[in-house]
Amino acid sequence: MADAQYHPAHVDRALARIDAIDDDGLLAAVSVIRGPDAVPPEVHVRLLRRCRVEANRRLEGAVLRALVKRVDRWVTRKFAGLSPADQEEMSQELLAHVVKAVARTTAIDWWECRFFFNLRKAAASQYEKTYDEGLRSATADIGDQAEELHDEGALAKELVEDAVRNARLVEVLDPDEVALVHPLFLSTLPISSKKAKLDLVRYLGIPEGTLAEKKATIVKKLKAALEQESLS
Repeated sequence: MADAQYHPAHVDRALARIDAIDDDGLLAAVSVIRGPDAVPPEVHVRLLRRCRVEANRRLEGAVLRALVKRVDRWVTRKFAGLSPADQEEMSQELLAHVVKAVARTTAIDWWECRFFFNLRKAAASQYEKTYDEGLRSATADIGDQAEELHDEGALAKELVEDAVRNARLVEVLDPDEVALVHPLFLSTLPISSKKAKLDLVRYLGIPEGTLAEKKATIVKKLKAALEQESLS
């Protein structure tokens, strides 16, 4: 419930610290985003809301710049597999989301209680939206060349589908290989394609050569298992 929410202890301490300094000191304090003196992002959210009630353009600008740096760093770390352009787009979408959330209320909410938890939720939703749009675009762009670009082959795909149906994947493959089965064999994304908005190299953050090698290894293991004992 909203009325049960409160600032965590470390946020309360940071708020008390910045309340005790003058305007120039406050501007300097909110600009620190690394180290023991860094202001928690939950405090940045509280200060943005304070600026809505008590207009302070300098402080508002400093807080927004600090939030931009925070979110940019977080996106770069969490979405290392995306291109710089896609990382920038993700950051912009998340910042817009945060600013809209801040504008909706002056009360304490989850952005002031657990900023990065909320940011992860927003990012997951944004990434799914981006992935879905890219998937539709990729499917449209690939067109009649889908089989060639997917580099799947009917035999390998059928082999994997049989293994999935018969729950044999976990018996034959390593956990890392099992995790790659769906994207490599059953998704509509190619390993790498200039014609697609998204491909598996960008989606997974794994080099094309490594993915191709993993794919060949999975097929080899499944064929060997089939020769020893039918997957059916």
